[in-house]
Amino acid sequence: MVLYIISATLFLFLVLRTIYRLSLHPLRALPGPIPARLSRIPLLLSALSGSQHLQHIALHARHGAIVRIGPNHIILSSPSHGPAYYTWRKADWWLCFRPSEDALAFSTELGIT
Repeated sequence: MVLYIISATLFLFLVLRTIYRLSLHPLRALPGPIPARLSRIPLLLSALSGSQHLQHIALHARHGAIVRIGPNHIILSSPSHGPAYYTWRKADWWLCFRPSEDALAFSTELGIT
């Protein structure tokens, strides 16, 4: 009986997580392969293959300039798309890691982009 409850709970969790990631997630509107929207496993396999950069180029050719490659991961084909997705305000404690003025970083807090 306990095994049945655990199995049913796990199945329900996976179904609800799938529904969330496909239809309610903040990145749901971005194009990308469906397995990558559901799990980080395709991202891991891509990294382990040694040809992740080639796979990213193929994904951009198929899906466009902005591609969702994981449940919480996106890749951009051009730096001009960055400000639309990388302009959130960081918490105040993050400012203790300030980059130097000549560092290359995506930071809107210090005016360095």
